[in-house]
Amino acid sequence: MQFLNGDQYRLFILLIIYIIQGIPVGFLLGTMRIILKKHYSYTDVGILTFSSIPFKIKFLMAPVVDSVYWSSLGKRRTWIIPTQLLAAIFFVTMDIDMIVTNYSVYVVTFAFGVIFLCLALQDIAADAWAVTIVKEESLGYSCTAQNVGLSMGSFISTTVYLAFNSTSFCNSYIRPWYVEPELLSLEEGLYSQPILNETNFMYGWGIFTLLASLYILAFHNEKDDRVKSENKQTLSVYETFKLAIKLIVNKNMLYLIFFWVVTKLFLEFSNASNLYLLEEKRYDQAKYSMISGISFPVRIITFALVTKKVYDNPFKAGYFILFAKVIIDLLSVNLLLWNYDAIQEYDSRIFDISLVLVTISEAIIFAVTFSATGATYNKMCTPLYAGTHITIFTSISNLSRMVPVLYSYKLIDAYGLFYPTLLGSLATLVILLLVKPIVGILEKTKREDFDVEEKVENKEKEE
Repeated sequence: MQFLNGDQYRLFILLIIYIIQGIPVGFLLGTMRIILKKHYSYTDVGILTFSSIPFKIKFLMAPVVDSVYWSSLGKRRTWIIPTQLLAAIFFVTMDIDMIVTNYSVYVVTFAFGVIFLCLALQDIAADAWAVTIVKEESLGYSCTAQNVGLSMGSFISTTVYLAFNSTSFCNSYIRPWYVEPELLSLEEGLYSQPILNETNFMYGWGIFTLLASLYILAFHNEKDDRVKSENKQTLSVYETFKLAIKLIVNKNMLYLIFFWVVTKLFLEFSNASNLYLLEEKRYDQAKYSMISGISFPVRIITFALVTKKVYDNPFKAGYFILFAKVIIDLLSVNLLLWNYDAIQEYDSRIFDISLVLVTISEAIIFAVTFSATGATYNKMCTPLYAGTHITIFTSISNLSRMVPVLYSYKLIDAYGLFYPTLLGSLATLVILLLVKPIVGILEKTKREDFDVEEKVENKEKEE
């Protein structure tokens, strides 16, 4: 591990921070969609995604996070520790099952939105810390820690939760280790319920977050060596907002915004396929969880194999992997799910094996896409104001998905899953061919092309 230049411990801290973030994000935007589909329509499930609005408008909060902090605690820990503790308190005290059962989707969306506000503030500080906590030559590993941490958190909150939330899975694979078989056969009682439900799962996450936050507070001293070496005075909140505006209207940033927006216009239809499979076709949840579990090790292996190569060419990697996503969407939705009944009638194993292959392919696509996006953020931001730079990148990327999510689910409610996915995939292929010249322009950019900090400072001096 000598090649990490003594950054192993700091990378471990980053890993824990991103696991803490990945669990609730994966649960609220992944697992909860499946749970809510039992009570609401596809359109209502789409409305739930608006709870993540704080992630879409992080650029409004980033200048404050970059400029306001308690020096004795540290620039990043000032925001990471309190927001993690607050989110943990929400989950420990909140009865999610009661809220979902007794209130409308709008109340649920608002409640989750408060939690996402805490997570968004934590994310701004964590992303900036990922850039400054390690030496520059280790930034690729910082990106890997982020990817692995978020993937691990998402895996725990989706695949692991869905498995332990299935009574059949628990009684077939877990409880036989410590429960008498005759007790498992009873239709009523303790063993007729799954091991995990929404409330106790998030209670456990809250306790873990609380302990991890206290550990970081007590035993890890923040040392922004790279920031200190630049010997620059921190800008005020107002000046940081001016820096953010300069970055948004930067020519290269406008190219990046255009690329993100147009390529994501029609990519959201296939994300409803798991809801269709579990709720419309009543596919076995325990089996689905076991198959989904394959995605986690595949993601980790892919991260390990592609991080360095993707870090060197993030735009090109992100562009070509979109073609792969479109092809997999067409195969999984318009071939596999469209013929679900016929395949099950012929031989159900064919569908199961096909679902495994699709899961592996989607895991690889996710890992490459995430690595390319993270590499873009890390390579293009200025370390001293990394919170503002990275947040603008991520906010625009997230906003480019927000509107498509809503109209995608409305179209699915109106016309079903298959035709919107088919037309959306074909439209995306055409768009990708048209935007190829922009990818070439972005691939030639360097950090200096996005660095507007010096321009802000020079203007202040002139004034």
